[in-house]
Amino acid sequence: MRPTIGITAGDPAGIGLEVVLKSISTTLPLARWVLFADRFVFERNCVLFAAGMKHKSIGSTSEVTDEPVLFVRQVGGDTSDIGFGNCSRDSGERALAYLKTAGEEALSGSIQA
Repeated sequence: MRPTIGITAGDPAGIGLEVVLKSISTTLPLARWVLFADRFVFERNCVLFAAGMKHKSIGSTSEVTDEPVLFVRQVGGDTSDIGFGNCSRDSGERALAYLKTAGEEALSGSIQA
């Protein structure tokens, strides 16, 4: 079984998710990838930077399978009001929520890295 690797979306107003999507698109078959993000941030970036990437939204890492897709673990609510380059308290709090959730999953053993 391939390892399950979690990665966070970073600041919803930043370029981190663009970098993540471009990187994962070439390494997707090597692991079971779980992206910690909210749906809007993921979809906005996916359309711009990884339109053909296969993905599956999940509510829990227990839903991860061996399918060769990017699993998107929903964290938090709607961030449609956070635009690119508009750093704010809300975007910072969201980035921390992604990180906290990924950390909790790692500590529980649900993800290996």
